[in-house]
Amino acid sequence: MLKNTTYMDALNGVQTNKIPVWFMRQAGRSLPEYRNLKGDDSILKILEDPEKSAAITLQPVERHGVDAAVLYSDIMMPLIASGVDIEIEEGVGPVLKTGFTSKEDLNKIDTNKMDELLWAQKETIKIVKSKAEVPLIGFVGAPFTLACYLIDGRPTKNWTATQKLLLTDQSFSNSLFKKLAQVVINSIDIQITAGVDAIQIFDSWAGILEPRIFSRYLMNPLSDIIAFADSRNIPITYFGLQNLSQLPLISQLSPGVVSIDSTMEIQQAKKVVGSSVGIQGNLNPVSCLAGFEYLKNEIKYILEQGFSSRTTYTDENNRSLTSGYIFNLGHGVLPATDPNTLTQIVKLIHEFAF
Repeated sequence: MLKNTTYMDALNGVQTNKIPVWFMRQAGRSLPEYRNLKGDDSILKILEDPEKSAAITLQPVERHGVDAAVLYSDIMMPLIASGVDIEIEEGVGPVLKTGFTSKEDLNKIDTNKMDELLWAQKETIKIVKSKAEVPLIGFVGAPFTLACYLIDGRPTKNWTATQKLLLTDQSFSNSLFKKLAQVVINSIDIQITAGVDAIQIFDSWAGILEPRIFSRYLMNPLSDIIAFADSRNIPITYFGLQNLSQLPLISQLSPGVVSIDSTMEIQQAKKVVGSSVGIQGNLNPVSCLAGFEYLKNEIKYILEQGFSSRTTYTDENNRSLTSGYIFNLGHGVLPATDPNTLTQIVKLIHEFAF
């Protein structure tokens, strides 16, 4: 049973008595208890063990006192459960033996057994929900970000093969995004049914696209995904990197919250997305490696912007609502981050007077 609803209140535009905080990639990486539990096992092996995955999901809640847990998983899991041969190499990321290049490759994606093959993820969610007193955030990769791995075959700097394919084969690109949207919707459905309270969409690489290309290919699949979550009454947060030029389009999709990176100001983003969309972010993760005196000033600046971004407005039923603000990093926790620093950040935010 939820005892701490601050995060969900902020997502739903309800006035909160403190600013909620969680960290992207809070489960794992920087925590010694995570490294001890994981040992030499691969992430895919850990994800087959619901008890371990649930314990890892809860570790940062227990240590830091964050206002939400985020499911320990990987954005590749729905694709793996759809039959795509993907390895997650330590220190590299998702790797395919052969990248997707034609419509014939779409036959490699079979969503019929996703529910069955994601049994461990469902069980992990149920275990976490039976123990956690804070909300549980599930997540998915957006169609474009998933497509980058499928087409380029491994992490690259510019996703050149993916971008070239969008420019030279519009038919295949549209077919691929339509297929991936269904994979993402199925994944969200599975997570919601198992018990997650909210979903974050990670569109980490879409910021490389010109807005007109983003509009041409991604608006429809993202709209379908957000509409599905809305139909299940699950709040959606959309996260992207270096995507200020795309924010006008993203705001048209009406996610409940946009999570912004450290390359834009909160007020800058707020002017674009409007009063009905909440903001999450956006401390530079590298700041967590600096001294705490510097960090305190950075956090104070962000919190003041974040609090002032909470806009009261009136809906069609003449109800007074408040769009939320959620503190987070502009990207994931860096492995070198001192866990004690994250604990101090949470304490500082919860004590912030507004």
